[in-house]
Amino acid sequence: MSEKKVVYVVGFIVLAIIIMIIALVATSLKKLASDEIGIKYDTVQKKLDDSTEREGLHTGPPGFEFIKFPSVYKSLSFNDLECLNKDGVKIVLDVTYQYKVRSAKLREVILDFRDKDGYTKVLRYAGI
Repeated sequence: MSEKKVVYVVGFIVLAIIIMIIALVATSLKKLASDEIGIKYDTVQKKLDDSTEREGLHTGPPGFEFIKFPSVYKSLSFNDLECLNKDGVKIVLDVTYQYKVRSAKLREVILDFRDKDGYTKVLRYAGI
C-alpha cells in the first residue's frame, strides 16, 4: 500500500473515532431545569436508578433519559363542582389544591404511576 493510502486510511479511522466519541458524549449528557427533579432511566438495559437528581447537567449511560417531575408546587383546579348538602340544597364549588412529589418517594411514585402524566391523572380523578 502506498504511503498516501495509509495516511487516508489512518485519517479516516481517526475521524471515525472522533465522531463516535462526540456522539457518545452527546447522548450521555442530560439536563434538568431548576424546577425539575428526576430519576435516570437506562433505555438500553431498561433499569431505573435508585437516586433522585436535582437541577443541572448530569451524566449517564449513552441514550439514558430522565423521568421528570416538577420540584415546585403545582396546582389543580376544579371549577363548578356541584354537590348537595344534608338539607338537599345544591352547592357549587370551585376547588384548587396544590401537590408536589417528595424527592425521597419519587422512585415509588414512578413505579406506581409511570410518569408525571399518570400521577397527575390520578390526582385529577381523586379531586372529582
